[in-house]
Amino acid sequence: MTGGKDANPVSWPGPTFEAHKNEPLCVLWVSRLPLKHLLTGINGVSIVDETLHWAYALEGYQNYTIEKNGVPVVPHVHGAHTDFQYDGNPEFFFSSEGVEGPQYRTNQYIYENDQSAAAIWYHDHALGKQDKRFLATNEEWLHLKLTLAISSYRHHSA
Repeated sequence: MTGGKDANPVSWPGPTFEAHKNEPLCVLWVSRLPLKHLLTGINGVSIVDETLHWAYALEGYQNYTIEKNGVPVVPHVHGAHTDFQYDGNPEFFFSSEGVEGPQYRTNQYIYENDQSAAAIWYHDHALGKQDKRFLATNEEWLHLKLTLAISSYRHHSA
């Protein structure tokens, strides 16, 4: 499957991270989304309902559009113990064009992996887009697994 900017390969489901208890993992989340939402109408225009409370409706972001500024995204992991700045707060969003949400901290997340073994999953959590994911059969399919280029490396404490 291909998609994203420059027809970069993407996968579905997205990358699986294999981690071990108490071995931190650092993930650099990088958006390579094209300047349109994955779900568009037949006219090519995004189906994001911009009348709702969403990322580009926030104070200071009203002049931003998906077509000019990219799709706002932020990863959120269910089941992992994470520090606040790595939890995927909806206002921590960022875009492929350099837009950063009002609470943006970083796109390099550290997962401590100190929780019990479990099936832990991740998805996009940007403000106001959750309803669109369900239109694509299930959230896991549509979330960033399709559209984020993800690189990871083990985090080593100094």
